[in-house]
Amino acid sequence: MELHWKYAQKVGAVDREIEQEQLDMNEDEIADMRDDFYLRRLDSGLFTLQLVDYIVGEVCVHGGDEANHRVHTILAQHKESIKNVKKVLREYADTVGDIDDKITRDLERQRLLSLLSEL
Repeated sequence: MELHWKYAQKVGAVDREIEQEQLDMNEDEIADMRDDFYLRRLDSGLFTLQLVDYIVGEVCVHGGDEANHRVHTILAQHKESIKNVKKVLREYADTVGDIDDKITRDLERQRLLSLLSEL
Protein backbone atom coordinates (compact mmCIF):
# COMPACT_ATOMS: atom_id res chain seq x y z
CA MET A 1 0.00 0.00 0.00
CA GLU A 2 2.97 2.29 0.56
CA LEU A 3 3.69 2.13 -3.18
CA HIS A 4 0.10 3.09 -3.91
CA TRP A 5 0.40 6.21 -1.78
CA LYS A 6 3.85 7.08 -3.07
CA TYR A 7 2.80 7.02 -6.70
CA ALA A 8 -0.67 8.43 -6.10
CA GLN A 9 1.01 11.43 -4.50
CA LYS A 10 3.38 11.90 -7.45
CA VAL A 11 0.62 11.58 -10.03
CA GLY A 12 -1.63 13.83 -7.98
CA ALA A 13 1.01 16.58 -7.95
CA VAL A 14 1.29 16.45 -11.75
CA ASP A 15 -2.51 16.38 -12.06
CA ARG A 16 -2.70 19.59 -10.03
CA GLU A 17 -0.03 21.21 -12.24
CA ILE A 18 -1.94 20.21 -15.36
CA GLU A 19 -5.20 21.55 -13.92
CA GLN A 20 -3.52 24.91 -13.26
CA GLU A 21 -2.13 25.03 -16.79
CA GLN A 22 -5.55 24.23 -18.23
CA LEU A 23 -7.07 27.26 -16.52
CA ASP A 24 -5.25 29.46 -19.03
CA MET A 25 -6.24 27.37 -22.07
CA ASN A 26 -9.31 27.15 -24.22
CA GLU A 27 -10.99 23.84 -25.07
CA ASP A 28 -9.12 23.45 -28.37
CA GLU A 29 -5.74 23.96 -26.70
CA ILE A 30 -6.63 21.46 -24.00
CA ALA A 31 -7.67 18.91 -26.64
CA ASP A 32 -4.39 19.49 -28.52
CA MET A 33 -2.39 18.92 -25.33
CA ARG A 34 -4.33 15.85 -24.10
CA ASP A 35 -1.62 13.39 -25.22
CA ASP A 36 1.14 15.55 -23.73
CA PHE A 37 -0.71 15.75 -20.43
CA TYR A 38 -1.16 11.98 -20.39
CA LEU A 39 2.54 11.44 -21.12
CA ARG A 40 3.47 13.75 -18.25
CA ARG A 41 1.24 11.73 -15.96
CA LEU A 42 2.92 8.52 -17.14
CA ASP A 43 6.34 10.05 -16.53
CA SER A 44 5.30 10.93 -12.99
CA GLY A 45 4.49 7.30 -12.20
CA LEU A 46 0.96 6.69 -13.47
CA PHE A 47 1.81 3.35 -15.06
CA THR A 48 3.46 2.13 -11.86
CA LEU A 49 0.42 3.28 -9.88
CA GLN A 50 -1.83 1.38 -12.29
CA LEU A 51 0.19 -1.81 -11.88
CA VAL A 52 0.32 -1.47 -8.09
CA ASP A 53 -3.43 -0.93 -7.95
CA TYR A 54 -3.97 -3.88 -10.27
CA ILE A 55 -2.09 -6.05 -7.76
CA VAL A 56 -4.12 -4.56 -4.90
CA GLY A 57 -7.30 -5.40 -6.81
CA GLU A 58 -6.15 -8.96 -7.44
CA VAL A 59 -5.30 -9.39 -3.75
CA CYS A 60 -8.74 -8.12 -2.75
CA VAL A 61 -10.57 -10.37 -5.19
CA HIS A 62 -8.46 -13.54 -5.11
CA GLY A 63 -6.59 -13.28 -1.81
CA GLY A 64 -9.44 -14.35 0.42
CA ASP A 65 -11.60 -12.50 2.90
CA GLU A 66 -8.76 -11.77 5.30
CA ALA A 67 -6.60 -10.12 2.63
CA ASN A 68 -9.56 -8.13 1.32
CA HIS A 69 -10.43 -6.96 4.83
CA ARG A 70 -6.79 -6.02 5.52
CA VAL A 71 -6.58 -3.88 2.36
CA HIS A 72 -9.83 -2.09 3.23
CA THR A 73 -8.63 -1.53 6.81
CA ILE A 74 -5.31 -0.06 5.66
CA LEU A 75 -7.08 2.21 3.18
CA ALA A 76 -9.51 3.38 5.87
CA GLN A 77 -6.62 4.15 8.24
CA HIS A 78 -5.34 6.57 5.59
CA LYS A 79 -8.82 8.03 5.00
CA GLU A 80 -9.09 6.36 1.60
CA SER A 81 -11.30 3.67 0.18
CA ILE A 82 -11.22 1.06 -2.53
CA LYS A 83 -12.87 3.69 -4.75
CA ASN A 84 -9.44 5.29 -5.21
CA VAL A 85 -8.01 2.00 -6.47
CA LYS A 86 -11.04 1.45 -8.70
CA LYS A 87 -10.67 4.90 -10.23
CA VAL A 88 -7.06 4.15 -11.20
CA LEU A 89 -8.03 0.75 -12.61
CA ARG A 90 -10.91 2.23 -14.60
CA GLU A 91 -8.55 4.74 -16.22
CA TYR A 92 -6.08 1.91 -16.88
CA ALA A 93 -8.82 -0.10 -18.61
CA ASP A 94 -9.73 2.94 -20.73
CA THR A 95 -6.17 3.48 -21.92
CA VAL A 96 -4.72 -0.03 -22.01
CA GLY A 97 -3.15 -1.69 -25.00
CA ASP A 98 -1.52 -1.15 -28.32
CA ILE A 99 -3.71 0.43 -30.97
CA ASP A 100 -2.33 -1.99 -33.57
CA ASP A 101 -3.29 -5.12 -31.62
CA LYS A 102 -7.02 -4.80 -31.07
CA ILE A 103 -7.52 -8.39 -29.89
CA THR A 104 -4.91 -8.18 -27.12
CA ARG A 105 -6.11 -4.71 -26.12
CA ASP A 106 -9.71 -5.90 -25.88
CA LEU A 107 -8.75 -8.98 -23.85
CA GLU A 108 -6.70 -6.90 -21.43
CA ARG A 109 -9.48 -4.33 -21.11
CA GLN A 110 -12.02 -7.08 -20.44
CA ARG A 111 -9.76 -8.61 -17.78
CA LEU A 112 -9.46 -5.25 -16.03
CA LEU A 113 -13.18 -4.54 -16.25
CA SER A 114 -13.93 -8.00 -14.85
CA LEU A 115 -11.61 -7.30 -11.91
CA LEU A 116 -13.32 -3.96 -11.36
CA SER A 117 -16.75 -5.56 -11.28
CA GLU A 118 -15.57 -8.01 -8.60
CA LEU A 119 -14.09 -5.27 -6.38
